[in-house]
Amino acid sequence: MLPAYSVVRVSGTAARTFLARQLTCDVGALTSEHPICGAWLTPKGRAICLMHLLESADGSVLSLLPAALASDVLARLRLFVLREDVMLAPAPELCVAGLAGSATGVAAALGDQDREASAMAFGTHPSTMLLVGTKHAVNAFATKHACEPMTIDDWDRAQILAGLPVIVPATREAFIPQMLNLDRLGAVSFSKGCYPGQEIVARTQHLGRIKRRMFVARTGDAHVLAAPGDPVAVNGEMDAPGRVVLAASEGAGQVMLAVLPLDAVDAGATFRLASVHGPQLTISPPPYPLDDAPA
Repeated sequence: MLPAYSVVRVSGTAARTFLARQLTCDVGALTSEHPICGAWLTPKGRAICLMHLLESADGSVLSLLPAALASDVLARLRLFVLREDVMLAPAPELCVAGLAGSATGVAAALGDQDREASAMAFGTHPSTMLLVGTKHAVNAFATKHACEPMTIDDWDRAQILAGLPVIVPATREAFIPQMLNLDRLGAVSFSKGCYPGQEIVARTQHLGRIKRRMFVARTGDAHVLAAPGDPVAVNGEMDAPGRVVLAASEGAGQVMLAVLPLDAVDAGATFRLASVHGPQLTISPPPYPLDDAPA
C-alpha cells in the first residue's frame, strides 16, 4: 500500500461543477474509464496540490492527494462550497496501492461489474497503475491480475521515470503548472471555465514564454537522497537555481525530477545538487515532448 496517499470523496449533485471551478483539468471528461489529474492553484497560479480523480461506483468522485496535504486542502476547499450540494469527506476505508503488471489488468479492473476497486492507468507506463479500494478489494485485485504491489521507493521511481510530478508540503505553492509539465500531461484545460490562477496559466501559455520545465536528473551519488524542494545549482550559481520535485534511489545512485531553466538545459549548463559543490547531475527529458503548445 501507499500510505503517502489519502482519498477524499466528493459527492452531491454539484460535485463535478464545484471541482471544475477549482481545478485546472476538464472535470467533464471524467468517466469510469477515464480518470484524470488536475491541480488546485492559488490565485497567483501556484500549485497547492495535485489531485488524481476517479469516478466511484456510486457516481461520486474520489480524489487522491498526498496524505501530508489532505487535511489542510480539505479544510480550505470546504470554504468554497457555500450553499451548493457538495460534500467533501475523507474516505479512510479506502487505500491506495501502486501495482505493476499486465496492462490488461487495467482494462479488466475497469470492466469489473462490482467495481469494488477502481484503477487508473499511470502516465506513459500502461503496465503501471494506481488502484483504489478497500484493503480487501485491492489485495483481491492484485491476486486476480497477478499485479505486484510496489514499495514506496519503487512507486516514486516509477513516477519519476514517467515524468509525473508530485506536490508535497516542501514544494507547495512553489511551481506554476507549466513548470511541472502539467500542460503536457493533460492536466490543464485551456478551453474550460474559470478556476483560481487561470489568468496566470493562460498568460504564461499564450502570451509569455515558458522559462522552466521539469526534467529527469540522475547522479551516481546516493550518499544523501535528494528531498523535494532541494535547490539545484546552475553553472556554479545559486541565484536562480532549479528545484527538486521528487527523488528515489536507482541502483547505486539516484534519479529525480527537477524543475530547471530551459535556457540552461539547452545551453548544456552544469547542474549540481543542493550546492555549487554538490554531486553533478545528468539531465534528460521526460518521456513526452516538451514544447509550448497545449497537450
